[in-house]
Amino acid sequence: MSAEEQLGSSKKPRLRMHKGCSVTVQQPWMSIVVPYFDAPAQLEWFIEPLEGVSTPIELIIVDDCSSSPPSATLLGALSHQVRILRVQDRLPWSMSVASNWGFVYASSRRVLRTDLDCRIYEGTDLDDCRALPLEGLAVHRLLRVVSDQGREGFVVVKPHPNAFVCARETFFELGMYDERFRGNYGSDDVDFFDRAERNGRVSRADIYLEGFAGEKQESGDRSVAANQRLLRRKRRGRIANSAKRLPSDIRTTYFKPI
Repeated sequence: MSAEEQLGSSKKPRLRMHKGCSVTVQQPWMSIVVPYFDAPAQLEWFIEPLEGVSTPIELIIVDDCSSSPPSATLLGALSHQVRILRVQDRLPWSMSVASNWGFVYASSRRVLRTDLDCRIYEGTDLDDCRALPLEGLAVHRLLRVVSDQGREGFVVVKPHPNAFVCARETFFELGMYDERFRGNYGSDDVDFFDRAERNGRVSRADIYLEGFAGEKQESGDRSVAANQRLLRRKRRGRIANSAKRLPSDIRTTYFKPI
């Protein structure tokens, strides 16, 4: 059974088309997958730089069973293909589930996965992602620009733990995110890159992101102990160092083609 079949991609829900939409006439050259949980202000901030992107891209927002779902009106105003998915299972910290489903529904081979707490940095051309090679299980980590408040003018650039570009099939072949980490905070990204560095080719790309400066929506208990224990067990070989898919219910709540 293929990775896509294991993910259930053969049973995609029927799409709900936005009223007045035409059929898709352009194929997006890249899909952007972003998990979402009760963060309307961050979402509005996140999409601002995308409004200036002239080439066709696809934005996939995967709502992790929020009480405040993403605004279809806000996203529908973009000139790009937009898809909103909703995870129906209300479990804390199931961003791994959201990320996996985002890759399942991505219509482009080239996929950028990121979080809402960072966006394309001013002066960065998203089209630069086109030059990143996809062959050989390549995974390109994007860089986050961080300002140190203690030293004026001092800037740190470091990879963002959840921001990368790779081929859709590479994500599946590397095992996706392990959904056994859901329910608790952290370590799912570390586990994914453990497998990516062991089996693929991980590099840093000169694609820059900036962090969200406003007040973030707290998503629940951020204790890391449970997931760190799971990560140690995997690294020590006490359980299979692979990814496991757990049952989840997903549906498309909005789709607007280009």
